[in-house]
Amino acid sequence: MADFIKLKKTGNKLILANGRPISIIKHSRKTEGLNHRGRIKGNDTIINVHGAFTGFESKLVDGESIKNSDKLLLVSAEGISTALDDFDAVKDGSKTWKIINVETISPADVIVLYKIHVRR
Repeated sequence: MADFIKLKKTGNKLILANGRPISIIKHSRKTEGLNHRGRIKGNDTIINVHGAFTGFESKLVDGESIKNSDKLLLVSAEGISTALDDFDAVKDGSKTWKIINVETISPADVIVLYKIHVRR
């Protein structure tokens, strides 16, 4: 049987070596009132991680569900204690990406990696 904990640590080392620091953001869903931009006021949840951006294979790009400018963000699950399915955005320096989809790679109930489809 494969050692998925070891695989998770290896993935984390590779992403730390080849990726960069990013923030994954979950906007507050409180209904206290809207701010001047029309967003609901409240405290956002921010998780600071390392991620590696890559593109999609050209055969997967269909112009609708996956656009040419979309990116695939690989994030190690090491140190993340909450599921990323409900998060809304990724902040990479001055760029903000909208999260389209989050795929959790978890063989044998060990979360190894998150594959996050992002769009600007």
